[in-house]
Formats: sequence, structure tokens, C-alpha cells
Amino acid sequence: MNKPKTTPDDHKTKKAQMTPSQNPGNSFPAPLNADQEAYHINLYTAGNPEEKRQSKNILIEHNLRLVAHIVKKFHHPDVDDLISIGSIGLIKGINSFKPERGTRLATYASRCIENVIWFCVTRITPFRRCRKIFGYFAPF
Repeated sequence: MNKPKTTPDDHKTKKAQMTPSQNPGNSFPAPLNADQEAYHINLYTAGNPEEKRQSKNILIEHNLRLVAHIVKKFHHPDVDDLISIGSIGLIKGINSFKPERGTRLATYASRCIENVIWFCVTRITPFRRCRKIFGYFAPF
């Protein structure tokens, strides 16, 4: 069962979007092309509340692959935790993205994702290790 590829006009007729759990092969959805990304960013910045919510969800779902790609760089044993934390960074990046600055969403969001993950790895993880080893938080 092959599904047709989405075009920039599909968002008008199709209410329900494919979520990662509905995606065959249990992988992340394909990234949006430049036209689709620009359309959803414009809807998110200037649409009504329902359009904003839908566009934000679409932008998040289609950029999860970026989160997984960035998490691979860290070689950390808790990959699932880092993907969850990176998703929070992605949401922060989408919320604070300003298209008039001239950067693409993926470029801006990747910095936000990396910052949140770096904070987690450098600040939170040493305390967890100390608690596992010593049974308390070591003062670093």
C-alpha cells in the first residue's frame, strides 16, 4: 500500500497527518521540502489558533529525524532520554524561530536541540552517576 507524496496543497484537504506511530517501518516522517516548511511556518506565525497548533505539530513531527541525527553525535548510553530532551529543544526552537532572520528552521532548531542536550549531558548526567555510585549528589 503506497501512499502518495504530500504536496504543499495537501494540507488544505487532509486534516489528519501521519504521526510517527502510523508511519510504516516505525521510522520518522520524511522532512518537509522548502515550500511546505515555509507554508507551515507562515501558518504558525500568522494563522488562527487551530492552524497554529496543526502547523506546529507538523513542524515538530517532520523534524524529529533532525533530533535523532543530533543525538547520534553524543555517544551517550541513554539515547531514548536524549531524544526526549532533544524534542523539547526542537519545540523551543520552533517557538522562538523568526523567519525574517534569514535562516532555515532546521539550522536554528539544531542549535536549540544541541544546547538543551549539552545542558543535560554536562549538568544533569554527572549527578546521576554520582548518585548511582555514592548514593548521593556529589558537590561538583
